[in-house]
Amino acid sequence: MKSLFKNKKAIIITSIILLIAIVGGICLVLFGNKDNRSNNKSLKEGEYVAYVKINPLVKLKFKSSFYECEDKDGKVNLCEKFTNEVIGAEFLNDDAKSIYKDLDFKGKSLNDAIVLIAKTAEDKDYNITNIDINSNWNYIDHVKKEVADQIKKETNVEVEIKFNYQKSIDESSILEKEKNKKYTVRFDSDGGTNVEDQTITENNKANKPADPTKKEYTFEGWYLDDKKYDFDSSVTKDITLKARWKKENTNNNNSSTNKPNNSGQGNNNGSQLSKKEQDNETLKKQLKEKGLVWDANSKSEAYIIIDKWAFAGGYVGEVVESSYGDSDTAYTVKITLNTSLCGGNEILNIDWRNSEPVDFVYYLHSKGYNCTGNTGYHNGKNFHINDKNEIVWD
Repeated sequence: MKSLFKNKKAIIITSIILLIAIVGGICLVLFGNKDNRSNNKSLKEGEYVAYVKINPLVKLKFKSSFYECEDKDGKVNLCEKFTNEVIGAEFLNDDAKSIYKDLDFKGKSLNDAIVLIAKTAEDKDYNITNIDINSNWNYIDHVKKEVADQIKKETNVEVEIKFNYQKSIDESSILEKEKNKKYTVRFDSDGGTNVEDQTITENNKANKPADPTKKEYTFEGWYLDDKKYDFDSSVTKDITLKARWKKENTNNNNSSTNKPNNSGQGNNNGSQLSKKEQDNETLKKQLKEKGLVWDANSKSEAYIIIDKWAFAGGYVGEVVESSYGDSDTAYTVKITLNTSLCGGNEILNIDWRNSEPVDFVYYLHSKGYNCTGNTGYHNGKNFHINDKNEIVWD
């Protein structure tokens, strides 16, 4: 009898322990893990838009697939990987229609499309330091740094991307703002003191800045396309004004020992440019539309530059030699590129800012040519152009 009582007691204790464990487990599942919500994730898929504004304004339509997770506070965030694919593009102002008309954004990732928009604008001399994006996709902040880094890598320009999320976008309000376009007036002081850029509302006037200074030179004015700029002019596009300088007379020797000026007007206290400087200016004006690239100090230096580009493949170089007297010779390098490889029929003059060679397939593709089937090497990586005229890195 005593033994039976002990067995019953053991059974009861065991049963109570099991019951507590079961109830505790249920409570833990239902109530004990407040962070459990952080493991909840849901797949989201849909079509969205992004309005990318530099001065050109482009509307990108894209498909996105991504996961949203809810944290312990109930806040929804992007989690895990996401994909974005552009399914269409609309050019919403004249600037965009002009420079993007031959480009196909369809099938590109959202990142690559924004980079292409910025890079093409920079190639056309637009200021790309500020890019505004309005979108009804709430996670563009997650692509901003990657896009900015890629633009810096391809253009060497630091950009600031401003993102405005709107659950419902009113396109008419965005287009309304286009009526008050803003343009950038840049000042190239050509070695003088720095002059800040100005942002001017369309059809307004730029403010004439204080004159820059440059040692041993006198400032003559701001010039646009070789004409002195009229600050009463209305600004209708991005422009760069360049300072023009006159060399001061720094020769303190007796004027009777100076060589006569070839112009027949004497030294005139240094008010005239030297013969070399005059001829240099004439040469640069003559070659401006022919692809003037660099001035070199010697013929060998000029050919070194050409060899660098020729090594990149596809480029043709020419040394233009101009004599300024028996012992004064300048050498100018002109680089050109035949576009026939990518279906073109033009001869391009390479932009003077490209001081280092660029792979010619990459360069032509960046200019909007169809280079399908070609291969190249850029930034230490091989690539090929697929049948959609997209760069695929190998």
